[in-house]
Amino acid sequence: MPVFYPFAILALFLIFATMVRKSEASAADPRQDMEIAQLRERVEALEKLLVDEDIVLKGKFRDL
Repeated sequence: MPVFYPFAILALFLIFATMVRKSEASAADPRQDMEIAQLRERVEALEKLLVDEDIVLKGKFRDL
């Protein structure tokens, strides 16, 4: 039976780590979510600029 003690301790540690992660995820800052959304919009705009084949760079970068 003592052979299983390290595995039991590891299982308890993993359960504890999962509980801590869930509590951290639920306490996410709403400002971070808004900032991430804004950054995603910027990335999408830059991707459109890079993918678009008929671009005039000076005109399109003024809007950013």
